[in-house]
Amino acid sequence: MNEVERLCSEVMMMKNGSIIDKGTCRSLINKHGRKNLEETFLKIVRE
Repeated sequence: MNEVERLCSEVMMMKNGSIIDKGTCRSLINKHGRKNLEETFLKIVRE
């Protein structure tokens, strides 16, 4: 996920083939109250 944060301007999070959330790395991290994109992803897929 560090590479994703460094290389991508926007990301899309998917679960079971459905889009769960999308936006810039920073906006998703802030929206979900996490420290980085990996923690954000883990929070989203566990919901």
